[in-house]
Amino acid sequence: MQLIMIRHAQSAANISGQLTGQIDSPLSDLGHIQAAAVAERLACEPIDCFYASDLQRAVLTAEAICSRQPGSRQPVQHGWLRERHGGVLQGLSKQQRKSHYPQLHAAWKSDDPNLPIQGGESRRQFQDRVIAGIKKLASQHRDDTIAVVAHAGVLLAMFSFVFNCPQNGNRLRCANTAICRFRFELDLWSMECWGDSAHLDQGSATMPALPREPSCPP
Repeated sequence: MQLIMIRHAQSAANISGQLTGQIDSPLSDLGHIQAAAVAERLACEPIDCFYASDLQRAVLTAEAICSRQPGSRQPVQHGWLRERHGGVLQGLSKQQRKSHYPQLHAAWKSDDPNLPIQGGESRRQFQDRVIAGIKKLASQHRDDTIAVVAHAGVLLAMFSFVFNCPQNGNRLRCANTAICRFRFELDLWSMECWGDSAHLDQGSATMPALPREPSCPP
């Protein structure tokens, strides 16, 4: 199985700097442009099935990608692909988290996978949820190429699982609509690329209009 994982496009909450978690934030204006860009990037790739987190920032990104694919395609939505639940920290800026919940803020950033978050998920609980779902997809699509649109934390959970290392977003970044590629073959996982965002113009806040038809090679 080839697994293409894509982080959702920029959301309104990404701009504000708040910890979004499972708050259902819509895409920003730039987010819609980014979603169109990654859709164009993947338009010529043969993808058998599409999955997405059921939060709208992931669904809208996935729908944009599906709209550039042959035929009438829609992503299958799953709650287990949601971002890690931040409990009482959700909706707060970094400064608010530090001042109102200093111990929980430290727990959220810690490498310790078992530290609890009031009303939310520990890293262990989050990773177990995500990886259980990924393993189920792998058993269902052993010979397929599938695309999954989710969240930075979900992609980091997959990286941590494949390389058996701590999941810590401070040390590994993944831009909005970045593409990460994994392969499941002979019952072993491998990673082919991480954080590919070549479809974005990193030099400016805006991007040029995209062509209506994909520029597929002959």
